Amino acid sequence: MNPPPTLALLFALLAATLMGTIGVFARFAALPAEHITFYRLLLGALFLMAYMLLTGKGQQIRHKPSKRTLINGAMLAGFMAFYIEAIQYTQMATVIMIIYLAPVVASLFAHFVFNERLNRFSMASVVLALAGFILMLPMTSSQSLYDSEIL
Repeated sequence: MNPPPTLALLFALLAATLMGTIGVFARFAALPAEHITFYRLLLGALFLMAYMLLTGKGQQIRHKPSKRTLINGAMLAGFMAFYIEAIQYTQMATVIMIIYLAPVVASLFAHFVFNERLNRFSMASVVLALAGFILMLPMTSSQSLYDSEIL
């Protein structure tokens, strides 16, 4: 049973909005990053469980997750905890800029460490992502890209 496209779009927009609010919530909450991460994941699990029960997929709740799924869940929880911790230590814009560099770093890491070949499309994507990152850097009229404070 698939939801109507407008309802699916509404849920996607709601999910994106709620994901985007975690930075603001983490900044003003008087809780450690681990607690925020725990409650965020718990709330998500409860909503997912309710959805599965309401759509007749409750039998999948009893399904034992694979080792890979558990590792991915632990990595996601770790990412969230470190993200929230970083927001509490520095500016939110700085943290988000570093996160946006992750695909570039992963591509270059895979190329140089695992000898994965970057095709033209991948290289163009890396260059465009780096160009976008540079364009997002704060710059005054007296600075240039060659200033050591920027790079």
